[in-house]
Amino acid sequence: MDQFDWTEGVYVKQLRAKAEKCTTTKQLGLCYPELLALGSGDNASFGYNWTHPTKPPAKPWMHYSTSELGGDPEGLISAAVPSMRKYDADGYVALAIPFFSDTFLPEQHGLPAEVTDYRNHYVNTTNGRTPAYYCIRVSHDGRHIKQLCDPGTNGDGTGAYTGAVRATIEEWWNDLKRGHFIDAQSRMVAIILQLKSNIMGIRYRTTLMFELTALGAILPGYDVETRLLDSDFADLMPVWANVALSMVIFFAVLEVFEMAHLGAYTYLCDIWNLMDWANYIIFVIAYINLSSHLDAVDDMDVCTSYLCEQVGYFDDWETMRTFRTTKVYLSLCTCIQLFKVLKFLAMGVPKMGLATAVLRKCAVDLLFFGITFVVTMASFSMMLFVQLGPQMEGYWDQIPAFISLFRALFGDFDIDAIMNNSSGYLNTLLFLGYLFVAIFIMLSMFLAILAEAQVAVREDEQKLEDESDGAYKSYGVFETIGELSQKYIINPAKQRLFKRQGRVAAAADTASTSSAGHQSRSTTGVSNEH
Repeated sequence: MDQFDWTEGVYVKQLRAKAEKCTTTKQLGLCYPELLALGSGDNASFGYNWTHPTKPPAKPWMHYSTSELGGDPEGLISAAVPSMRKYDADGYVALAIPFFSDTFLPEQHGLPAEVTDYRNHYVNTTNGRTPAYYCIRVSHDGRHIKQLCDPGTNGDGTGAYTGAVRATIEEWWNDLKRGHFIDAQSRMVAIILQLKSNIMGIRYRTTLMFELTALGAILPGYDVETRLLDSDFADLMPVWANVALSMVIFFAVLEVFEMAHLGAYTYLCDIWNLMDWANYIIFVIAYINLSSHLDAVDDMDVCTSYLCEQVGYFDDWETMRTFRTTKVYLSLCTCIQLFKVLKFLAMGVPKMGLATAVLRKCAVDLLFFGITFVVTMASFSMMLFVQLGPQMEGYWDQIPAFISLFRALFGDFDIDAIMNNSSGYLNTLLFLGYLFVAIFIMLSMFLAILAEAQVAVREDEQKLEDESDGAYKSYGVFETIGELSQKYIINPAKQRLFKRQGRVAAAADTASTSSAGHQSRSTTGVSNEH
């Protein structure tokens, strides 16, 4: 449980197409179209009585609204590339909640009011209760509940499990299959697992989505949301957020004074100043979302929906969504802030400002070239969308086709897949034609614009060096450090070394002279003795 805690339960929800008479196509029966618009699904009860097929089911699946389910009012977004649709958060549900209990709960069946509320006895990592029994609470329709605990072979929760929990889960899945929970009208089935890694202090909300098209195709997709459970990090988040907000306010005030000093036009012409204000605005949005996340965490114990209050399942979508949004804006803030390092590096070392200087020099040319490039990409993507859209997932619409062609610029393409989905070489030749135009012509022009701008920047630097008579230092602080080191460290060291070498040479000359004189006197003395 500490590594893989799924006691929040498994939640299955589906949306269904509404039966209607199609007027655009000739069919033998009713039409079950795609769910192309929000609120277009079916709300009627359904089910299949597998024991008495001629009679309606005793416990049919009933439709629940978003507020009754406690779901996200913004709905679910598909992660399947051919779809990317948004679906309603209402629908038909089934759920299973495994849990540990400190009290033995006998097998019970009935409506929520007729079954013991497991939350009065269940064990989690924070309530301090001692687990004694392994239990399960299931509902195949969100209304009728079955709940029981495994007594163990010793009857008191100890010993080997009897398999009662596993058998209940298997029966629950089989009831969904026997009752035809998924049929021709099913259009979206979502399995939501709220998991926790208690060791790492992370909570997950995993959504496995299966979209069932009118043609019978299955489009799988998944989405994983996470948030922190670590109490130390959770306590520090608002503290550091307030510190950062204070610093943002301080620097924003400084920017206002700078704008007043330079003038609005001059101030706004500097792209770095615009990046500063973008950073401040994005951080304020991140701060607001973080506050919403903390409020949602505090409200997790408040049940306002039917599914939470009566059945005992709480969907943690709000804290997950606010935390994800906070991470998005915080990542943008971090990215912009680290880009600002380039400005200060260029101020200290002008050579390090080459990239920004080149982009600034050719900004207008890149703007108009970008328009030409986008038009070219759009024309080829439209062509391949028409040619390959019905067969290939990456070209099923204009936007996916555009993204697929953009990825092809960096070598991410598969000629074999195009060949396998084509009746000849035409589509392959069209794709190769796109690669030739985009890579050999467009990208070459892009690199040429950057090269011309770099040459112009180099000429400006050389002109500035010539006009400054050596005052302009292209290597900035490194050049200044080198000059100061040369003046105050290297040159004095050389002078001391040369003086020392001079004194040694003079001493050597003196010693040599004295030795020659002594030898001369010794020779004279010997001659006198003779």
